Amino acid sequence: IIFLSENFGRTTTMKTGTVLAAMAATAVTARPLLSMDSSSAPTSSEKIGPDPSYFTQEQDHFDEHNDNTWQQAYYVNATYWEGPGSTAPVFLCVGGEGPPLDGSVVVASPHCNIAVEWLEETKAIMFAVEHRYYGCHNMSACPYKLTDKDPLKYLSSHQAIEDLATFHAHATEEYNLTSSNKWVSFGGSYPGMLAGWFRVKHPELVHASVASSAPVSAIL
Repeated sequence: IIFLSENFGRTTTMKTGTVLAAMAATAVTARPLLSMDSSSAPTSSEKIGPDPSYFTQEQDHFDEHNDNTWQQAYYVNATYWEGPGSTAPVFLCVGGEGPPLDGSVVVASPHCNIAVEWLEETKAIMFAVEHRYYGCHNMSACPYKLTDKDPLKYLSSHQAIEDLATFHAHATEEYNLTSSNKWVSFGGSYPGMLAGWFRVKHPELVHASVASSAPVSAIL
């Protein structure tokens, strides 16, 4: 599923097959698939990619009386980005319930590799934001304290979407981004749901969203 802004005006939803056909018809030069040979995969002892950066995040986006904050982790790949003044896009990889993110997420990503592969051609800057609760680097980088009576209270997709909106504001200021830098959110499975919902909830922030295998309509 892909949600996109067409002519800066409306949002469309397309089935996966339609998206792939459209990409094949209009797209960029085809790229070879990455090898799945385990001999070429990094070992667990190898460090790949940048160290995490942190920004101040609200514990609860919906309680005006709660002013608690925490430090949310994110990763940056600005290898091909030409700096302030560039009109290149911004690729945002949305974290989720999988293994904790590390620096590889923005250079050899098991999560958003299509974004990584497009960096050189598009000159984009890429961010990956860790999902609250999933992969806290330390207790200061978690939205709760061990003494909290209800520590899972702040774990929800609603909070996670607003986390991304707060990060958008942080990155825009930190990297001198402008409205010419169109944001594209990427994710698969649950992060794909968040990537799509982020576009739907905040179309003023996100130009397009690539949501892979995203079950956006839950059926119980």
